[in-house]
Amino acid sequence: MKTIRIAAALAALSGLGACTASDDAAPTGNGTAAESANEAFGTAPATPTAEGPLAVYVGKRPFEPVEGIAFLDHERVKAAVEVAVRNEDPRLWVFRRDATRPPIVLKDGRLLSAGCETGNCAGRNWTIRIDTIGAIAEVCWHEGGRTRIFSGGRAAVASEGGCPTE
Repeated sequence: MKTIRIAAALAALSGLGACTASDDAAPTGNGTAAESANEAFGTAPATPTAEGPLAVYVGKRPFEPVEGIAFLDHERVKAAVEVAVRNEDPRLWVFRRDATRPPIVLKDGRLLSAGCETGNCAGRNWTIRIDTIGAIAEVCWHEGGRTRIFSGGRAAVASEGGCPTE
C-alpha cells in the first residue's frame, strides 16, 4: 500500500514539472537584451492544435464577441495582461476600443492580438501574445521608436523593431 502511495506522489510531482516548462522560453541572460526579448516573445513551445477557451477567437477582431464576450473583455485575457504589464499606460492602450486592430491570429500555439493608435500605427503599436488557456501573456509595446516586452510583472525588456502582428 505504501508503494502505491509513493508512486502516486511521485507521479503528481513529476506532473508539476510540466507546468513550469514555459520557463525554458524565458531569456537566459546570454546575448543582448534585444535578442533575449525577441527570443522570449517569438519562440514558444508550439502546440499541435488550438485548444482552450480562447482558441475560439482566432480570426475574430479583439472586440468581436463570441458567445457574448469579446476577447479583450474576457476575464482570462484581462487577468493575464494585468500580471504581465506593471506599467499602466501600455495596459490602458491595449484595452482601448478606439484603436486599429487586425483579426487575432494563432502563431506557435499562442494567440496574437495586435493593435495600434489610429492614425499613428508606426508611432504606437502593441501585441498581446497569450496561450489559448489564458494563463500566460506577454505584451510587446512600441512607442516613440522604442520597443519593449512586458512579461510576468517584471520590468520591460528592450527589443529591436516593432511588435509582431502575425
